[in-house]
Amino acid sequence: MEWPNAEAPTNMENALVAVEVSVPAAMAVSSIAAYYPLIAYQAGNGDQFGGYWVDLSKTDATFQDLDGKGLDELYLVPGSMMDVLLLGGPERWDQKVEFIETVDVLGEQNLSVVQLHETSSGRRLYKVVCQTFGKFKLLFSRGNLVGDDHPKPAIANLELTVLCGFPSSIVMIVNEPASKLDVIDAAINADRNPARLRVSPISVSNGCTIRISAVSIHATGRAFANSSSLCLRWELSGCEDLAFWNDTNSVVQFDGAKWERITKLQQ
Repeated sequence: MEWPNAEAPTNMENALVAVEVSVPAAMAVSSIAAYYPLIAYQAGNGDQFGGYWVDLSKTDATFQDLDGKGLDELYLVPGSMMDVLLLGGPERWDQKVEFIETVDVLGEQNLSVVQLHETSSGRRLYKVVCQTFGKFKLLFSRGNLVGDDHPKPAIANLELTVLCGFPSSIVMIVNEPASKLDVIDAAINADRNPARLRVSPISVSNGCTIRISAVSIHATGRAFANSSSLCLRWELSGCEDLAFWNDTNSVVQFDGAKWERITKLQQ
């Protein structure tokens, strides 16, 4: 039994195993290729662009650090994009065996996927560009083809669903350092009156500066990863001069693609 140019995963519950067996006249020889499942990880932060916060430090994490949890669906507004990183799957055996890493758009081709550079850890980075409305599937493949000691290929596949469309609603995140998914879920599920205002107000101290961000929500209840191609109009109403925008641009001049504002409260 041999592990071709790679350490065997210690957690076999999270590993896919391909077994190749050949039996000559009176001797059995087995070659086993074990590898972690192929997963996708979002490698771009939508926190300031109508999306959710992503821990970008994990783009250099190992499969075990991510607990095998990858991205299964990606929501984008037409005209926006997001980077995706692949983790897991077979590693290259040796130079004598052809190694492949490909991505295909299944069905309609109105989705652009650009293969970017490799990271310092040797992982492949892709940019997914949403061009029009629709539901698309990306098929990622990574692995080794047939070699002298491996008569069968070892290739891992991953399907990633990309939904391109407009949000059905927008939720406001107030006085939070980042728009994390649990914070977004709490805002979505907060009790509201018929005017869609929160029943329980958010209390802040006078004289402080707070962050306000908007996040796009799909009809399924999932948050978009990036909504930067849509423009917002921001207004403060009912504040009676107790609060004002504290960023450099005025409401009229400010870039409408910005989904995050800073508000200053008077003493």
